[in-house]
Amino acid sequence: MEVKTLVGMFDSNTYILSTQKGTLIIDCGANLEQLTKELNKQPKPWTLLLTHGHFDHMLNASPLQKLGAKVYIHEYDAERLTSDLNEGARKQYQVGHCNEYTTIHGGDELDFAGFKIQVLHTPGHTEGSVCFLIEDNLFSGDTLFYEDYGRTDLYGGNFDKIKQSLHKLFKLDHKIKVYTGHYGTTTIGHESKHNPIVV
Repeated sequence: MEVKTLVGMFDSNTYILSTQKGTLIIDCGANLEQLTKELNKQPKPWTLLLTHGHFDHMLNASPLQKLGAKVYIHEYDAERLTSDLNEGARKQYQVGHCNEYTTIHGGDELDFAGFKIQVLHTPGHTEGSVCFLIEDNLFSGDTLFYEDYGRTDLYGGNFDKIKQSLHKLFKLDHKIKVYTGHYGTTTIGHESKHNPIVV
């Protein structure tokens, strides 16, 4: 599976996966011009999956929705698409509201562009944080980083919950590659041994 990575503000990662059946976008904090230039090379329909509702990961949800992308977010973070709860104002970023979206839930199994996607609800960074498992690849948003994990001091954050979420992830196959919300990749096996949450 080929994964195209675009890096946006605060080193947030936008991931693009395509088949002849369409294109999957995971988070969308990359520069809009760069993102749309890349997407215009890719097959439609476009589907945008959001790992959570912080502005640096969903900054372009509204523009992409207007370009035809269907937007999906966990029900507990949906309010962040239509309010200032996405933390953008705190960093002086204006985030356009996205009023057309579909809510998802932990345990959902999605099928977009030929990709079979498992939705794992992993609260702690936000109440509605999720990870997307596609084949042997986990897109972890801000739940799990390389030898680190997401902050829990913002609205909806909870340390006990992220700890529980991480331990749930560490039970997955240790060969799974993790595409994180910021910076580089890692594996479940590496994090189960070296993440500070367990050492």
